[in-house]
Amino acid sequence: MAKGFYTLDNVDWREVWDNYLLKGIDRYNAVDVTDFAALLCQTDDETRKKYLIRTTNTFAKLAFGERAEFRKGIKGSFQKLTEKFGTGIGYDFDLLKDMKLENILEYQRGIMVQDRENIRSEILKAMLQSSTDGFFNGAFESDEGITVPPPYGQNTFLAAHTHYIGTATTYISLTEIPDWRKHLIEHGHSGRFVGFINSDQEADIAKMLVPTSTTIAVSNPLTDKISIDGYITKAGGVEWVTTESIPSGYVIVVATSLENSGDKPTKLVHPTNSSYRGLLLVQGGNGEYPIIDSYYLRWLGAKVLHRGAGIVIKLGNASWSDPTIV
Repeated sequence: MAKGFYTLDNVDWREVWDNYLLKGIDRYNAVDVTDFAALLCQTDDETRKKYLIRTTNTFAKLAFGERAEFRKGIKGSFQKLTEKFGTGIGYDFDLLKDMKLENILEYQRGIMVQDRENIRSEILKAMLQSSTDGFFNGAFESDEGITVPPPYGQNTFLAAHTHYIGTATTYISLTEIPDWRKHLIEHGHSGRFVGFINSDQEADIAKMLVPTSTTIAVSNPLTDKISIDGYITKAGGVEWVTTESIPSGYVIVVATSLENSGDKPTKLVHPTNSSYRGLLLVQGGNGEYPIIDSYYLRWLGAKVLHRGAGIVIKLGNASWSDPTIV
């Protein structure tokens, strides 16, 4: 009888596959929700869907016997196809040869961390880059049903209206944050404003509120918190989130809601075929030991639905240019 394969601590590779790796993936897919997805995204699949575009109130006084005109609502279509992402290495003989069970499980935990990071990156990439997958940028897909941003309240917009702007100011300033929020409010988005920044811009927020010889004379909550904690998570009406997924020198501010999924600006898209959803562990070609040459895959996509619900700012240059995202 042929000898089987074991970990260094004598756990059969088949047992590792059946009782640890597959169950670990099932638990991860059942309970794990990436933080940015929970904060920013509605969940969708790849099928094309029609939706009513946020616009001016369409209620109007009707005469006796007159019916409402459904055509007054502006309708568009939304679709985003997923892309395939995979790990650069799988469980091959060379990797498994010197591993204990805990080493194999630690590797899987590392893959899950990378998976979350990739999801965050794809969500931010959809928002950061000026395209029809992002916020208003002067271009429109034919499926959108519009060629200019729809009016809201007393506000109308030009076709070239964009939410990708540059500023010559090299740092985040309290005098500019209200202008950024206005870009969202004028399209009917309000409530919770969240900003995403690099650690370089986190320092900007701390420095603009740090006590000086003038401000220290009178105690106030902002300068007191900066003096004690070194940072403040909310300033200028925006809750600030620091992430190294944002390139230095760029700022995203969005309107979102944890309570109402429909108000989240972006859609995180999964395959229509449900068997392709989630983080997948694809078995290798050895029937007795599926762990050999197995690897991880995920299909996903991200696209902004509410194109007026966010703005991206490039600091230090009055002209916009897309960031390089790795």
